[in-house]
Amino acid sequence: SSPASPSGSSGAVSPAEPRIVAQARLRAPSSAWLGAEVRLGDARALYLDGWPVSEGRSLSGLVGGSAPLASSGGASIDLQVHGGLRALSAEVPSPEDAAGAVIPGQSWGWLVEVTPMGTLPLGARGAAQLGWTAMYAQQRSPSVATETLGQVLVGGYTLAVTDDVQVHLRLETGGLFGFDGDGAKVLTRATVGVRLVPGQAASWLNH
Repeated sequence: SSPASPSGSSGAVSPAEPRIVAQARLRAPSSAWLGAEVRLGDARALYLDGWPVSEGRSLSGLVGGSAPLASSGGASIDLQVHGGLRALSAEVPSPEDAAGAVIPGQSWGWLVEVTPMGTLPLGARGAAQLGWTAMYAQQRSPSVATETLGQVLVGGYTLAVTDDVQVHLRLETGGLFGFDGDGAKVLTRATVGVRLVPGQAASWLNH
C-alpha cells in the first residue's frame, strides 16, 4: 500500500490516502520488461469533472514496459512507459452546488506516464533509483477535459532480502495541473512494496 496526497485547489496537501498496487512483469535478458498493473485507491481528495470531492475511490488498469537506454559500470538508464484506463467514484451528498450545477459521482478516462529512470547499484543486493515522470490524464466522461498534466521527481531504493524476494521504496513529488487550474496542484506519494522475483532478486534491481 502507499499513502498518496494530491492537494486541493488551495495548494495544501491532503491527508494520506492508502492504495494497493499489483504488478506482473516479464523480463528480457537485456533488462527490458513488459507488464500489467492494477491500482486501487481509497482517495480522500478527488476531482470529478473539476469538482473537489472527498472520500472517493480510484481504480486504474495499465500496461507498460521498459527499455534500456544506456549502461556503464553497473549503472543504467531505462525508459519506462505506462498507459491505460482509470475510473473515479465518490459519494456526493448534494449533487448540485448553490448555483444549480450538477456535481457528478463518477468519471472515467485514460492516462499515460513516461519515466526515464536511472539505477545505481549499492552493494551486491541493493540499488538506488532516480528519475522523472511526465504524466498526462484525460477525463472522457462525464465531459472531455485535461484531468492531470504533471512533472514528478521519482526516487527509490530496492533491496534483495533473499534470492527470490525484493523490498522496494519509491518516493514521488511534483507539480500538477488540470481542469483549467481547478484540479490538484501537488502530488506527494510514498510506496513501500514487496516483489517476488524467483531466483533473480539480486540481479534485477531496477524499478
